[in-house]
Amino acid sequence: MSRFFRASLAGLAGLMGLVFPAGAEPPSPITLDWAVREATAHNPQIAAARSRWEAEVEEAPQARSLDDPSLYTMFWAVPHDTPNPFSAREVWYGIKQRFPFPGKLDLRGQVAERTAAVAEQRYRSAQEEVLRRVKAAYYDLFLVHREMEITQEHLDLTRQFADVAETRYATYTKDGASQSDVLKALVEVSDLSNRALVLGQKRRAAEARLNALLDRDPGASLGPPADFPVRPVRYTLDEMKQMALENRPELKALSLAVERAEAARALAKRDYYPDLMTDFSYWDVKNNPNRWMLMVEAKVPLAFWSKGKHDARVRQADAEVRALEADHRELRNQALYAVEEAYVDVQVARNNVDLYSRTIVPQARQAVEAVRAGYETDRATFLNLVDSERTLLRFELDYYRSMVNYEKGVADLERAVGASLRTPVINEGE
Repeated sequence: MSRFFRASLAGLAGLMGLVFPAGAEPPSPITLDWAVREATAHNPQIAAARSRWEAEVEEAPQARSLDDPSLYTMFWAVPHDTPNPFSAREVWYGIKQRFPFPGKLDLRGQVAERTAAVAEQRYRSAQEEVLRRVKAAYYDLFLVHREMEITQEHLDLTRQFADVAETRYATYTKDGASQSDVLKALVEVSDLSNRALVLGQKRRAAEARLNALLDRDPGASLGPPADFPVRPVRYTLDEMKQMALENRPELKALSLAVERAEAARALAKRDYYPDLMTDFSYWDVKNNPNRWMLMVEAKVPLAFWSKGKHDARVRQADAEVRALEADHRELRNQALYAVEEAYVDVQVARNNVDLYSRTIVPQARQAVEAVRAGYETDRATFLNLVDSERTLLRFELDYYRSMVNYEKGVADLERAVGASLRTPVINEGE
């Protein structure tokens, strides 16, 4: 292998290390807590929002500071027959400084601080949204693995049915129905085998989605997700609505944006007052006593040709406050609706989980065993056996889909509330 080729491979590996930084090896099985920690530490969207917040924090000290002073030197009355400026009759050394009207710097600092506070809430919002997506991706991966396991179990079960059908066919060679049963069993085996292949592709896609959220190589291997208990939501709808009003970062961000706009309006009104410019200089005078000078310059914001600009700025600030207050009311309504919608979805999914786990799936399993025993004793047809197996497969998959829908609904509800809804573990017997 040439040195150039080895160097190219090394460079590519380094580039991949920058794009997909090496993190801790995932546990086996992977857990939701691990995925949440990895996303919090490495997700680029969270990191970008955090850096924007940190950048805005640095704006307040700048806003509260005076402008840089200006130093200058002026050579006055330089003889025309010499290029030497220091042969001037007078040399002036001066400093200029602009002083905003009292209160302006503080208001500028308030505007900058509120801007930073808004950026903080946007960071919190980005973090919560990414974690909601991480939870959804984790649960989708969990569902694919459970679908693969259940499909494999039913594939094994169908092969057993095929063995029974072949035995009957070998025993009753003149029975045309038995030969048909063997063919039906082989078709069912082929169908389930194809499902297993499709689920394998879905698993890789689900892993890639979760890896991308964790800032990992999309093709990196992930172990199977761990089982998790179904945890109830112990808060009432009214309690969660109040939590949303208190905790939702988007609402906090708009409240802070209103405060920022109010500070900006107060600052616009301060523009009616003059800023001052001071100019102090010391004169080095040849053949005469040295002198000094102090000049104070003030803006005239109430001049008839400039007052309209300041009036428009105040009206603009008033409109911005009104717009943000209206946005806040609209978002408040949307937040309350989002909580109610997510709560209803969670209740429906939880009822489905209970129904499948306690009634439908156990009864479907009993039905398969009963039909299988009946088929082996000629009291049921092979079609009855296949139908009962398909029904059990559908119900077992529906149980896990309801379980995942419930957990994803809780994640949506936590996002709508803006707070974690940690709940005790449900015992299956309660």
